[in-house]
Amino acid sequence: MSNKVRHFYEFEEFRLDANNPSLWRADELVSISPKALETLILLVQKKGEIVSREELIETIWKDTFVEEGNINYTISLLRKIFENKDLIKTVPRHGYRFTAEVREISQNGHNSTQIASVKPAPIAKNRPFRWVLVSVFIVGILFLTSFAYFWPVEKPAKASGAEPGQNSEAMQSYLRGKMILDKRSAENREEKAID
Repeated sequence: MSNKVRHFYEFEEFRLDANNPSLWRADELVSISPKALETLILLVQKKGEIVSREELIETIWKDTFVEEGNINYTISLLRKIFENKDLIKTVPRHGYRFTAEVREISQNGHNSTQIASVKPAPIAKNRPFRWVLVSVFIVGILFLTSFAYFWPVEKPAKASGAEPGQNSEAMQSYLRGKMILDKRSAENREEKAID
């Protein structure tokens, strides 16, 4: 008889053996990939805490290049095994949380004692982030409004005078030449207009 203490985790109708990694539903062994089983053990051992994607990569896929799609696929496999009972919650921008009530059981030979029963902590809402976005939006609108109000606007030039920056003497010469050119009765009008 072995004196080694074995740890089991029970939740819903499942029993997870952490020492000899396996998952049981009632008395049937569940077919599950090794990475999915390791992921489940980590989530269950954290008992309601958020497990970040980085922690999953460092623990389950250490020394291996892994894409985020692998993590998504593994979580999806676990959810299918649990028949989408919402036992694994996604916490946006933070990671995953195992939400079922977990009972940890130690077994020494034939004796078993229940060690802990843990309910998951509630998921905190990230409301201050919304107020920051609203504040930035309002400040941006105020900035643009004040910028438009104080921005110097050029006034249109008067019809009777020359535009700003033009030589008024040149304008008068041009108008006088145009007037001579428009008169059709005069001889050599082109030469006078050019002059």
